[in-house]
Amino acid sequence: MKDRAALLAVLLLACGGCRSRQETARAWLAADKLFRSDIRWLGGDGAYSIPLDEGRTLWLFGDSFVEPGGSGKRSLDSLPRNTIAIQEGLDPASAKMRFYWREKGGKPRAFFGPEGERWLWPAHGARVGKRLLLFFMRIKRASGGMGFSVEGSTALLVDNPEQDPLSWRFMVPALPALRAGMLLGSAVLVDRGFLYAYSPQDPGHRVYLARWPLEKTEKGELSSPQWWSGKAGWSLAAEPVPLFTGASEFSVHAGTGGLVSVHSLGFGDTEIGIRRSLKPEGPWSRAEAAFHPEESGRKGILVYAAKAHAHLRGKGLLVTYAANPQDPTILLSDMSLYYPRFVRLDIP
Repeated sequence: MKDRAALLAVLLLACGGCRSRQETARAWLAADKLFRSDIRWLGGDGAYSIPLDEGRTLWLFGDSFVEPGGSGKRSLDSLPRNTIAIQEGLDPASAKMRFYWREKGGKPRAFFGPEGERWLWPAHGARVGKRLLLFFMRIKRASGGMGFSVEGSTALLVDNPEQDPLSWRFMVPALPALRAGMLLGSAVLVDRGFLYAYSPQDPGHRVYLARWPLEKTEKGELSSPQWWSGKAGWSLAAEPVPLFTGASEFSVHAGTGGLVSVHSLGFGDTEIGIRRSLKPEGPWSRAEAAFHPEESGRKGILVYAAKAHAHLRGKGLLVTYAANPQDPTILLSDMSLYYPRFVRLDIP
């Protein structure tokens, strides 16, 4: 919610030297209804998607409004730090969605991890063999500043992702030591026998890249990744080299002409942009502005968290973004905001 938006304000890059818009894009209102299909779930940000198996997609959300009674009214007292959903069907305009959260004493709670002084916000993940790997940001409440601090990253490996999420079994794999301010797995790509984890670092907004062989990833052996080290290539020991300066939330997927990354070109009054590359490690192109969300023109509205969902079906590349008001009183009353929005992007 507002805390997560503040974090993204720190991490996101205001697009400098972006190219002019070369793609055509349009909002997809029919698909937006997917996120409004349960009157108890009243919006959330993040909106990462992971294909689970044929026809099923996992959605990961950050701070989410949940009203178990179905009144349709938002309350700051019912704001789990993360929720999930399972989409049945690949066309968002006709698919069905079931949302999940935990409950304690009749009140909604986060689906993953603790709440209170510490909590988890989702990053990305991937299906690896029979298991499901999920990355998260570890957040701690703090006095002053934005009211919280980022402690680092963690991950969960789900043994039985084919079953109902409420019966999932988790293990916590050991992760590598990270640079201060780095978030592991903000975007994840499976390609040619490897799992790649794109990992932004603040300050500086530089994006680094780690990878593991898929057989190690499925076993949870994540403590010793190879890092892209420029002229030194992939290395366990050499100093990592950043690929580009980008965003804290984004996506990377394989398209027909190579790899495409989708992200917000800043924070607030911004645009959705893309980068291209032929290889996971690059070189990556400069950002190209592709779509200007209608909320970007509204005073006091923050637009962020753009990412693509390339496995979903629709005319063009399907992208979502988040819109969040700076004034929390508006957030509670304006139901046009804080639900993820779909965009169809035509890439030549």
